[in-house]
Amino acid sequence: MIVLDDHLVRDLAAGELPSVLVPLQDELATTNLWLFRLVGALARQGLGGPLSRHVKGLGPDEVARFRRELTERIEEITVVPMQHLVWSMGDLQQRHREAGRLLGTAMAEALAAAHFLGADIAVASDDVGPGLQAAAEADGITFHVIER
Repeated sequence: MIVLDDHLVRDLAAGELPSVLVPLQDELATTNLWLFRLVGALARQGLGGPLSRHVKGLGPDEVARFRRELTERIEEITVVPMQHLVWSMGDLQQRHREAGRLLGTAMAEALAAAHFLGADIAVASDDVGPGLQAAAEADGITFHVIER
């Protein structure tokens, strides 16, 4: 299993999953906060940030279709409910902070989800969080940086 960041989930919804991840399509997961960040980017007027750039040039009908496809894809991937992760998130965030590896809330959730699922973590090359990468590596979780 592999936990995808919001950029890779967007690529999945667009039918543009990087080829290295295609063999793992039945073992994909993401996090609550990465999903929220993606949906929030798509909900904003103007669609101009890094997460929504992919659909910026689409008309209203195409954007609506993309949102439907995203909703369908979300149903196909694993998202660990937050109540299963919060204590682990807090513990991981504190432990890694003490070791000099800062983790924001979204990164702590990704790391906790990877531990919970026994999964790897994959992030798009243009969105690599050095704190998450260092924490994953320190915890023995395989961390993939995916070129798109």
